[in-house]
Amino acid sequence: MNKLKQVAVLVDSASGWGRRIIEGILAEAFVHHRWHIWIAPRDRLDLTFLPKGWEGDGIIARVPTIKIARYLAQFRVPVINVSSIALAGEKYPRIMPDHEKACRLALDHFKARGFKRFGYVGPVRLPWVQAHFAAFQKVLGEEGWQGNIFTSPREFTSQREWQSWLSSLTQWLRAQPKPIAVLAWSPSMGREVVEACRMAGIVVPHEVSVLGSNSDGLLDRACDPPLAGIYEPGFEMGRLAASYLDRLIRREGTVPSLTRVEAARIIPGGSTDTLAIDDPQLLKVMRFIDERACEADLSIKTILQHIPMARRSLERRFRDTFGRSPAEEIRSRRIALARTLLLESDRSMSEVAHACGYANYNYLHAVFKKMTGLSPSKYRSGARLRQPN
Repeated sequence: MNKLKQVAVLVDSASGWGRRIIEGILAEAFVHHRWHIWIAPRDRLDLTFLPKGWEGDGIIARVPTIKIARYLAQFRVPVINVSSIALAGEKYPRIMPDHEKACRLALDHFKARGFKRFGYVGPVRLPWVQAHFAAFQKVLGEEGWQGNIFTSPREFTSQREWQSWLSSLTQWLRAQPKPIAVLAWSPSMGREVVEACRMAGIVVPHEVSVLGSNSDGLLDRACDPPLAGIYEPGFEMGRLAASYLDRLIRREGTVPSLTRVEAARIIPGGSTDTLAIDDPQLLKVMRFIDERACEADLSIKTILQHIPMARRSLERRFRDTFGRSPAEEIRSRRIALARTLLLESDRSMSEVAHACGYANYNYLHAVFKKMTGLSPSKYRSGARLRQPN
């Protein structure tokens, strides 16, 4: 029998992000490793706390400062860092979300709804938020756009301070040209944007569309409309961190110095359920695609049968508005559903193909691999997480 290993997890278990990391660690450890895991008490602000005299085999931690990095070094065990922050001189293997791909996913989500104005709300003075905002600026810049920013404090020390900030956010939202799409740093900040819009009499999502940079499965449903969010791959990061740590504990080779894990999809919510389109015919076309994207008989010909117009005009106007052709939009919707079904269901490959509008698995395989670089089976197995980006 394998010897029981002592592992410490220093991640905030009070946040949704931290709990997903921990869930992934536990899932990997339960199946593949024999570990006793010590988790920092969730009510402690100091997440560097370890029991006095702790003598373990490895640590998985969020390492945001040099001070914490030095604290962990004294234990002389392998450490896996689950943080977006790059610290000068700190060499722990690091696993982080792929901010650029997540921001690209957000921009594509907004573009598909016709938005051409963008904003960002978050405490950008914090280095990890600044890294995320910089990624959003980069993907906007690649499209020739720019976004307005509204910053927030790191934390609020009183209700009065929070109320003052919310009033400032309300004024900022009123001043923005509409319609505008806003990416919020966190689910809680996204809900505060929705609240500020309600206070200002601004209609969400038709005047302001709001997307969280990650999601909270419970609290995102608390606001009206419910908040849409990007699926943050905390669970996958946790599993990967546990796998890497086990490799280092066993001294079975090295692990990548940096691994970025991709956010695969948008978790839908009413806060982005709109179309910022002035062209009434294109609005009908997009709604038609919304309703029938995964029906096997959907094609450009089918669309034109229901919404009469010249094919060349449709394709030109559609590309000018959304940056892609109608056929590309249909494929994108189908592959988005395929990603979700592959990750969240046990349907066979044939069943996934039919649910996404493909006659058989061969068609799904060809399109999926062309769009993602992976076969559906490899995507499902999570093999991509074992490769550093």
